[in-house]
Amino acid sequence: MSDGFPAVRAVVDTSALPPAVAFTVDVDQQFTQTSPARLHIRCTNRAESTRQFHFGGSPPFSKPLGLHTASDAWLYAIPDDRHNIMESGKAPPLVPAEPTDGCWRASHDPGWHLPEHIRELAPGETVSEHYTVLAAPDNDPCLPDGEYVFTGDRLLSGAPDWTFSLLVEAAEGE
Repeated sequence: MSDGFPAVRAVVDTSALPPAVAFTVDVDQQFTQTSPARLHIRCTNRAESTRQFHFGGSPPFSKPLGLHTASDAWLYAIPDDRHNIMESGKAPPLVPAEPTDGCWRASHDPGWHLPEHIRELAPGETVSEHYTVLAAPDNDPCLPDGEYVFTGDRLLSGAPDWTFSLLVEAAEGE
């Protein structure tokens, strides 16, 4: 926890992952006065053969909305590769340059293009992406403490959707 900003911790529900798939979500950067929180998400084929994985527009994770389990608050996980995000040229940048009133909040609700892509991963091959974590524009308060659940893409044909959670904890003294 830094500068009065909440801490973020990631938890992956491995029970829904297909066999021989490793999925990790690491918090590379906590929220600070100079940066929103940042995630590094990876998917690795641990099988002994090449397999076809089903991903959305920004592999390995393309469903950007995490719902708070006890309120109507949302978090966004915005990929660095934003080709699946539909933005108007008139809108301000989605990721702000600085927090507003101590909150790293998306400037607006973008449109999401969520096509499915099939990609082959060889044994041991990993696909990864970095993501910026932002509060939804309408969250009030900005980042309620608690669990935000993100539902991931169906990785293999016939496999269930998997989830990961971001746990948000208030800064000490708040």
